[in-house]
Amino acid sequence: MDGNAAASLALLMDTQVYLSVSKVDKMTQLDLKTNDLRVEEHMISILLPFDGDMEGMLLFLLNQTFAQTYLKKVMQRDVCAYQLQEQELKMLEETASIMASAFMEGIASYLKYAIRIQQPSITMDMKGSILNEVLTMAVQDQHQALRISRSFWVSSCETPNELIFLVKGNSVDKLCASLEVSR
Repeated sequence: MDGNAAASLALLMDTQVYLSVSKVDKMTQLDLKTNDLRVEEHMISILLPFDGDMEGMLLFLLNQTFAQTYLKKVMQRDVCAYQLQEQELKMLEETASIMASAFMEGIASYLKYAIRIQQPSITMDMKGSILNEVLTMAVQDQHQALRISRSFWVSSCETPNELIFLVKGNSVDKLCASLEVSR
């Protein structure tokens, strides 16, 4: 998550959004099998695949407190995060799309890439199909994928939420070439 994505969320919530330092590493199938994503701490996951000049996925992992606080703020009514209705899930999807667009716009603009964000998918159970999609990407990618993760939270949320930017290995090679750095 960059400043643009955090600013978008802060504007939507009318509150301060805190960010951790980005962590960059290679993603392997083993990372996912050892639960490196800390999925037990998160209740809602939103996956936004992207393609074009760069391919990969953005994965938002949201905790219950954040989801409830956010939805209460934007919908101006009490919401039970354990019993979200379709309208509330759509609101979270749309917010993730706004944040993903802000995040990807910064990258696309800097690198002069054309990147298309695809339709998001959301689940309340990280053990479901979304984690399987991420695992499938890691397994199918002959080159190691790149993972950039960043935590974000608002003052009322103790457990950080995660934004994980996963770039497929072939796109990592292209990205390194564009930045004139070695893998």
